[in-house]
Amino acid sequence: MQRIKLPATDSTNAYLKRLLRERELPDGTLVSAGVQTRGRGQRGSGWKSEEGKNLTFSILKRFSGFPAREHFRLNMAVSLAIVSVLDALEIPEISVKWPNDILSGPYKVCGILIENALQSGGITHSIVGIGLNVNQRAFPGLPAAASLAVRAGRNLDRDQLLDRLQEALWKELSGLESQPSPEPPLRYGSLHDRYEARLFRKGAESKFSTADRGLFAGVIQGVDAEGRLLVATGERQVRAFGFKEIRLHYGPEAR
Repeated sequence: MQRIKLPATDSTNAYLKRLLRERELPDGTLVSAGVQTRGRGQRGSGWKSEEGKNLTFSILKRFSGFPAREHFRLNMAVSLAIVSVLDALEIPEISVKWPNDILSGPYKVCGILIENALQSGGITHSIVGIGLNVNQRAFPGLPAAASLAVRAGRNLDRDQLLDRLQEALWKELSGLESQPSPEPPLRYGSLHDRYEARLFRKGAESKFSTADRGLFAGVIQGVDAEGRLLVATGERQVRAFGFKEIRLHYGPEAR
């Protein structure tokens, strides 16, 4: 698999997309950067990373007609690949905060941004962008952020870590098209079960907010096949919330 290492770029996702327009790239091409000047996270937020301390990279995965309606399978596969690597490194209390942030305890250590190219109802390729806090020690103004080094009490070799992440991502993503595709609201078998088993705050009462009802208490039940968060909001009432429809409040902001 081709790997491109850059000292700096605006965004590894954006760089990979530009490169795709210029020439054919092999499946699995990975672009990493020492620093991103315009890195993006979910909900359009910025992703700031201290130069030379963390990992910011994007990987290209091609598909032969992956159903667009099953896009959340990509989120689950990518999240679980990262979880498997961090578990092996004995980073404590790793979980997935829906839809695809990776936490260690209550602290965010990794953000994921997946951008899909569509044609005739299918995903032809995905660009998976990952920002992982590795050896950075301070996060001014971000009380809910931490790094692997802070949580594990030791620095990690970023090159070795990137090798392990690339291998795990390739393994999870390459197996997606061979898996059966149940019709919603059925579950995606083992992948779905593994994702929900690592879902942050599942089964615990938490605070949420939505545009139509403000702050309220609820309990995460899981996710459905469309990737919507299932939250019990009252006795025998479970609502499905799409991305950007609900916000989970945790850590300092929930106090």
